[in-house]
Amino acid sequence: CIDLRIPLFLVGKPGSSKSLAKDIVKTAMQGHLSHSELLKALKQVHMVSFQCSHLSKAEGIISTFEQCQWLQKDSDKDHFVSCVVLDEVGLAEDSPLLPLKALHPLLDDGTAGADNEDELQSTANRVAFVGLSNWALDPAKMNRGILVNREEPDDNELIASAKGICNSDARTLDLIMPYLKGMSEAYRTIYEEQKRAREFFGLRDFYSLVKMMFAFCKLSMRPPSLLQLEHAVRRNFGGQDEIDVMEIFQRCCAIRLTAECEEPIIPFVIDNTAMGLIQSAVEKESAEYLGESRYLLLLTENYAALNIIRQRILFREDPVIIFGSGFPKDQQYTHICRTICRIKVCMATGRTVVLLNQNQLYESLYDALNQYYVRHGGQKFVDLGLGNHRVKCQVHPNFRLILIAERDTVYRDFPTPLINRMEKHFLAMKSVLSPHQEKIVKELLSWVNRFSVVNPSEHLTSTGSYRHTGFREGDAFIGYHEDSVATVVLLASKEIDSRNGTDGLRSQPRDKQWEQDVLDSALRKLLSCATPDSLARLPASGLSGETDKLWDIYFSQQHHCSLFEFMTFQLSLERECSDGLLIQVTSHSRLLSSERLLDVVGSDSVELVALQQFDTEQQFRNTVQRFYDSPGMQNQILCVQCEAGDVNNDMIASARYLVQELKEQSFQSRKERGGQWHMLFIVHVPRVAGGCFVGFQGGSWIETHIDELRPDGLVEIPSVRYLLNRTVSSLLETDKEREVPSPSAHAAVPSAPEWEDIMEVDDQLDAENVADLQSAIPMEMESCAEEYGMLNVNALMRTCIHAAVSRLDDKQESIDRSSRRIQILLSMIPKVENPSHDPPAMFFKELLRRIRNLLKQRDERMEAGSATMWIKNAAMSHSSIHAGGTFRRSLWLRLVDIITPILSEIIALLDCNTNLCLVYTNDFEEGQWMTVLWLDLFCCSQFGQLRYEDFLSPVQNEVRQRVPVQSSGFRDHSFEARFPFSHLIKRALDEMTNEARTLAESRHERLDVVLERLVDGSELGAILNKALSNRSEEKHELVNRYLHDFVHMVYDASSQEEHQLIESAILCGLNEIVAAQPCIDESTGEVSHVALSMSSIHAAFDYVKRQIHSFRDMVRRRADIVRQINEQISRQTQEMVLDAIAATAVVNNLSSKAVLSDEKGRQDWLIEMQRTKPLIESWLALFDNFGLHQSIRKAITFEIRNTWMILSGLRLFVEHAQPFSKNSFISTACLKFYQCLQSVGDVDFTKEHTVRVVQRFLDDTSKQFASKLFGPNSDQCAICFDPWMGKDPVSLPCGHVYCCTCIKTCIMRSPSCPKCKSNVPKGFRCQSNDRLKAASETYSVFKRCCTALFMELVSVYSFCETAPPERELVHMLMELVVQKRLPGPEDQHTRPFSPFQEDAIDSRPVVRSFILQLLLKYSTHLTIEHVERIFNEAKLFLRGHRTTEMDDLEVIFVQCMEDALVQRASSDLFHGSVDMALSEFEHALYRLQASSTVDRLQGIAGIRYGLAVTADVVGEIISCSGKTASEVQDSYLSLASHARPRSHLTGKLLSKAKEVCSVVGDPHVTLFLLKQLVRSHGMDVVQKLQADADLNWISAIIRQEEENEPVVPDFAVVIQSPYLELREAVARTVMSNDTTHLETVLKKPPVTSRDKLIASTLLALYKEVTTQRAFRDLGKQVPPETLNVIERYFRESNHFPDWSKQLAADLIRNAQGRPLPQLQVVPGQSIRQHALAGLAVHVLVTFCLPVQLSLLKPLWILLKEPQRMINSFFPAMPENMYLEAKMLISGTRWYECSNGHPYLVGDCGNPVVRLRCTDCGAAIGQSTGDRVARDYDMKQTGHVLGPADGRSHDPTPERDMSPSVCTLLRLLLHAVLMWASCSQDQNVVSGVSSSISPAV
Repeated sequence: CIDLRIPLFLVGKPGSSKSLAKDIVKTAMQGHLSHSELLKALKQVHMVSFQCSHLSKAEGIISTFEQCQWLQKDSDKDHFVSCVVLDEVGLAEDSPLLPLKALHPLLDDGTAGADNEDELQSTANRVAFVGLSNWALDPAKMNRGILVNREEPDDNELIASAKGICNSDARTLDLIMPYLKGMSEAYRTIYEEQKRAREFFGLRDFYSLVKMMFAFCKLSMRPPSLLQLEHAVRRNFGGQDEIDVMEIFQRCCAIRLTAECEEPIIPFVIDNTAMGLIQSAVEKESAEYLGESRYLLLLTENYAALNIIRQRILFREDPVIIFGSGFPKDQQYTHICRTICRIKVCMATGRTVVLLNQNQLYESLYDALNQYYVRHGGQKFVDLGLGNHRVKCQVHPNFRLILIAERDTVYRDFPTPLINRMEKHFLAMKSVLSPHQEKIVKELLSWVNRFSVVNPSEHLTSTGSYRHTGFREGDAFIGYHEDSVATVVLLASKEIDSRNGTDGLRSQPRDKQWEQDVLDSALRKLLSCATPDSLARLPASGLSGETDKLWDIYFSQQHHCSLFEFMTFQLSLERECSDGLLIQVTSHSRLLSSERLLDVVGSDSVELVALQQFDTEQQFRNTVQRFYDSPGMQNQILCVQCEAGDVNNDMIASARYLVQELKEQSFQSRKERGGQWHMLFIVHVPRVAGGCFVGFQGGSWIETHIDELRPDGLVEIPSVRYLLNRTVSSLLETDKEREVPSPSAHAAVPSAPEWEDIMEVDDQLDAENVADLQSAIPMEMESCAEEYGMLNVNALMRTCIHAAVSRLDDKQESIDRSSRRIQILLSMIPKVENPSHDPPAMFFKELLRRIRNLLKQRDERMEAGSATMWIKNAAMSHSSIHAGGTFRRSLWLRLVDIITPILSEIIALLDCNTNLCLVYTNDFEEGQWMTVLWLDLFCCSQFGQLRYEDFLSPVQNEVRQRVPVQSSGFRDHSFEARFPFSHLIKRALDEMTNEARTLAESRHERLDVVLERLVDGSELGAILNKALSNRSEEKHELVNRYLHDFVHMVYDASSQEEHQLIESAILCGLNEIVAAQPCIDESTGEVSHVALSMSSIHAAFDYVKRQIHSFRDMVRRRADIVRQINEQISRQTQEMVLDAIAATAVVNNLSSKAVLSDEKGRQDWLIEMQRTKPLIESWLALFDNFGLHQSIRKAITFEIRNTWMILSGLRLFVEHAQPFSKNSFISTACLKFYQCLQSVGDVDFTKEHTVRVVQRFLDDTSKQFASKLFGPNSDQCAICFDPWMGKDPVSLPCGHVYCCTCIKTCIMRSPSCPKCKSNVPKGFRCQSNDRLKAASETYSVFKRCCTALFMELVSVYSFCETAPPERELVHMLMELVVQKRLPGPEDQHTRPFSPFQEDAIDSRPVVRSFILQLLLKYSTHLTIEHVERIFNEAKLFLRGHRTTEMDDLEVIFVQCMEDALVQRASSDLFHGSVDMALSEFEHALYRLQASSTVDRLQGIAGIRYGLAVTADVVGEIISCSGKTASEVQDSYLSLASHARPRSHLTGKLLSKAKEVCSVVGDPHVTLFLLKQLVRSHGMDVVQKLQADADLNWISAIIRQEEENEPVVPDFAVVIQSPYLELREAVARTVMSNDTTHLETVLKKPPVTSRDKLIASTLLALYKEVTTQRAFRDLGKQVPPETLNVIERYFRESNHFPDWSKQLAADLIRNAQGRPLPQLQVVPGQSIRQHALAGLAVHVLVTFCLPVQLSLLKPLWILLKEPQRMINSFFPAMPENMYLEAKMLISGTRWYECSNGHPYLVGDCGNPVVRLRCTDCGAAIGQSTGDRVARDYDMKQTGHVLGPADGRSHDPTPERDMSPSVCTLLRLLLHAVLMWASCSQDQNVVSGVSSSISPAV
């Protein structure tokens, strides 16, 4: 490829000799200088290498190509070629600059980019290209060259390579040869296992292992021992703990452990500990015997290996430590080159180099790390470089290179080639622990675990499961890692040894006291880095018993409250030390600013810098050097701050190392100058679960965590130390309430203006901005704040205002209203505590009192001790901690979260009807009386008090998220109040009114008088009287203000005029009170008047409220009558006739439009009547119930009632005449009917004369209509005198009309007209023409309309509940039920007897039954007398003969009597119906023996009723098998065991029913009972009755051919052809064991579709084969050999597709529907089970056919692919009509229960009772805190019917579907779901509502 200039990519794993191959080619291709004649024919090659890395740029690659092109520019292209070698080209793919994009044109065209074809390089002028990579590049590059891929070597290749390594000594090779295979197998095993994570070990590790094992064998001249193997394995396969490499090698190599005496002798000691392995890799002695070691890669935690290396291994040397810079500009090319130069110098001089945090540099050292040396003159050289800049560097024999890196960084970021090149070891602090220290570490780890992990028992949920808190060690200790405990133990050991003077000698004896001292010191070091929230969680941890002790250490001894306190303490300890402190403080708070820095840090000389302000390490070095070079002063501090410690961890580590280095270098000079230089690092650490910062680095740094840097005076909330073990309510107590001295006793408290400056908070600032304030607060205040906990309550309340207002849920969202609330509240809450008595101070004091009381109620609801655990609860919540940043800030937000819901509830109460606006005035002098009254009412202890439990959701038991601002306006309409707290005053006065009403009734006093006394004696009355007395001259104005609000709260006026009418009506009510119950003044003897007051307003409204509500309804229907009423009401000042005048206007308006001349006019008038009907009738019923006392009202009401009855009758006529609306006859009839009713005068449908008028009108109208249709006087046949209903009228030539039957007989006798005697022509055919038929049908419809009209009029108005009908009317209606005997000669009775008159409204049984039911409901005794008389007359007339009409009348009477019994049954479903059934059974046995027909019919009705009740009881007995006793009691039964002993009442009923059936002796009686049972409970009840010894007498009437034989219904017979023929063929096949019959039928020419033929065959197979398995007798089942014949036939037949063959096989073997046993046929199944299984099979067969109808497509998808329907709407599911109902039902208010189910409240819209939600059972209504329902669609997808046992089994309609259609669709849906669950149960369960368990 090089010779032909073809691009080549060499790809292989690290160690696959790619670079070696390149060098071999380079050495071989020397042209004519080559040593081989073959190679001399090749070109001479000159290779230019480019080292790729993630810093590579496209310019470097292009320049390398250009350099090669320049080299071969003037050379002979046939004998010379330049080659570009991109080494580790795969690393450049990670470069964000995408340098490899430049390869595309270079490899294609030979140039970086050509604008035209002339610039393209020819193949001969191009340079060769070789790319070396450890992995394949993307195809865009690989496709431009030839790929040579070196696969992973197998075991044989590995063994061959190992042999080549050991080939230098044949004897040694023989010793190691038996183990090469095992080592290769072990390597392959490790290589495969590591692939699950990432490649960590490679071929270089294996080759190095072989070299080391070869060296051991060569030294000892013996086979390798286990100790030698372990040494070699751990040195070459170390650094990875997830794989037990030693166990794998020992297993594969089978090397046993030798005794110490048998161990091979070698010149050095083998130490396989972590330190021993590293020591062996570094020391020269080991290298002399085992060969040159690879360079070291030490994986560590937090760079702990650096201190270990320096102190334990390289303590005799002076290594060069190069700590990589984390500063941004140090990552660039120049800095890397500078670092490489330092390494080059060390290589040449032989010094050991330790590299840390040099990730950008390692690619440049690949050749050096690979120890790929070039030897010249006895010296070793290696290439160093970056990109195409490469230089040869001499390598001293003593040079060693050590890389130290974080273990996670190596695993995550280091490239595989780099890892494979080095010897890897994991070195941590725990690696160098002594046994005593390891013991301490173990104890301390246990302590850390108990400190950090929350005890699960402290967080047991209500369901019994543990709440997962998820707190780990990293959450408790900032910077915690796996090696942290070992680090602090080593530091503590050094500290204790230094104190004891032992200086860390390992030989020094360690006693228990030493261990305890080290443990205590290490514990305090860990505790110093603990977060305050972890201390707050201690009561719930495993160290709950040590909580107080640890709190004292943390807050009092270590001073974690603020940075000032901590630094003051540390500086006081350091004053005697000449050297300065190195302190690293981590914090979650905001970093410091230069303002007030001295007060925060605690020193007079502080310099503040930010680590991010330095671009390079050199800049930071200069700043630190300048600080240490500054003149000597006491307590000089350089404060270095760093944001985002998790991101800048490397920068912090390098800065720390640099500071420590400069401090050590300047020690002598600083000692000479004197003073103290302290270095303070402040690192902001974000809140990340589990920790994100690495700390505990050891050394001389003091590490601590301070949650809040600023002192208490600069933040609103005191330190956590003060808040511990205190309730929230106690924090809101003032100094007087806590009985502690004020802060002025200890320090000078700022004056009020100064405090305003300190706590100045702009209204637009949130709580975070408040914390940013860094105003001047005297530091003396801090001690006072810490001692007394100066919680800034004012700032807390002001902070809560915005959040509290945002929680309010107004009916009409308004930003202006929310802003106004905030403005008022901020003006009423002082910025600082104000002891004066001005309105804001009084308001704030009362507000605090109310909040404290509610908080105390909250505390009382908690468990004992839980109220003080709010800090612990805040610390237990990740979200709460993260929200605040610092824990103190989180606690502030926690207080805000606790107080905000309570404050929002109080604001919602205060701002009802914009009540807050009444307290806020710009001029307190002008509105002082209003403000004083407002505050007096607000401070009233028993007025408007809230309860905490009212804020809670009854299900979650948590405060509600949204607080509705209830408007007390009627029907929830909004208004602006004019009187303070008028809504609460009304509520209080309403309660007093109820009490006063009771007292007034018992004492016979007037309501207003009693109410006035109650109000005057209350606290509210005292406040109101005080306000009224102070402004007696404007008392009338105050009362009018309240009257204005009161009217709004009881009435929603649509205009100001309407509002004034209601005010006038209430004032009129005062006069009516006096008129109805005058009160005589004893002093004057005159009638006392009612004084206008708030109590009298309530009394007056209570008297007239029903009239006002009626008036409202009428005005809402006719808003235009308000002005008219206003004019009329002015003349009526004494009586309250507002509603009567409104009703008059409404009725008169309808009466004026009653002239219904056209169809549209009738429709419009009818619509208006239907809308007005409920209003007028409810208004009339109101005064029917309560009577009338006023003369004017009585007259108006009489006139309205009369007019309304006329209009109601006309309305009925218009409604029932709708089919004839286009007929002009109806217009005339309407007018006549209206005039006819007007002529009556006093229209009353309960009186006989009014109904008689209506009857005559209908009779006359029907005759007129008949004359119009058939001609004059042709309303009936002139021969038989029957009406034309149902007749065939025939018209003669003369025009007279007769019924067809009559005229035929007459013409046969005499061919002339019976009336006019005109001759009928011969050949006249007596048949009705189309016109007469249509006229007859029209007349029949008209007669039915008249009948329906009369029925509705009688049922609605004659039998109304307010007034019973007259006796005469009852007699009249009885005449319509039966027909009297016709007077006349005897021969008139020869026609068949009919008990009905010809002029009756209708002779159909339904009509007679309807009228008879009304009569029985009104008066059973009177009706029975009439019926008995009719039956007696019928007996005399018939003389013992019966007729059909007589039977119909008896059946109607029995049914009506039975319905009457059902209606009279008690509301107690069990005892009421059973008691009546027993009573009817007793009376029936006597009545059946009576001679009276009515008595016997009553007996039959009683037996039918009793048997119906018995059927219900028996059905419940059978269906309740297996239920609990409580369920049985609810379902008629008292217990539910297997024996089921009946209760006394139940047993008595069953015995009586059995007796009645036996005494009557007619089997139809028992059959009636059985039919009732089957109708209610299905056919299954028959089998259950037979199995019950006490109830089998009911089913004794049924005779089955064979006991327990199945009766399987065949639903497929509806298919008819070809199913019946196929079923017969299958039956013959079963009987003859011959399939010829079935084949013959299938071969016939098809008369139907092929799909129908297949479906019919499968259904026939199910019927004749599968269902036979229901027989218990095996002889009746299909024999197995026959099953085999049928199965083989279907399998081999060509008539059926594959899916049908599989289904046929399942049906033959009864395997359909597995694993659901309900779909198989087995003996003992009930008829219902057989039927359901058969229907399911029918559905399956149908849906397996190709889908053609779109209607079945969703069900087909649900069967085949149910996952597609998971989020779809299933057919026939209930529709949620919430939005539609809310739109249609106006004038109501909708709420949501705690679980989101909507419900509505009528009338005023405010819930006044408490009920249960019908959906979930949650409490709803009064005091539940339910919010107003939202407008969102509640429709659910999937199957939402819920469990089958929890819903009704009665068919119900859905949407526009009838019950039958809906039931059919659900049957298909459930059948499809059942079949789909057989194969895809999880998908089916996903589509079913969560209310159904998967098992269902």
